[in-house]
Amino acid sequence: MNRHYSLILYFLAGVGGDFLIARYYLAMSRRSRFSASGLAIVITLFNFYVLGRIVVNENVPLQIAFALGTGLGTLLAFPKGRKSA
Repeated sequence: MNRHYSLILYFLAGVGGDFLIARYYLAMSRRSRFSASGLAIVITLFNFYVLGRIVVNENVPLQIAFALGTGLGTLLAFPKGRKSA
């Protein structure tokens, strides 16, 4: 697989994965049992797959791309609005 393609793919996986995690926490705070349960299942399967691939590859740039993606995913997941204290 092309190196740049892999970096972009893992970056997007990080964005998607952390977006799901942030939505999970929002569902938990809203006491939405079924949404939180469904997201927990998807997140677990997703993380086992992606992190398993990263560990097998032992590729530091892929790890960094995934980590940067998780940061962006958190920013995208939370709705814009008032800041709380």
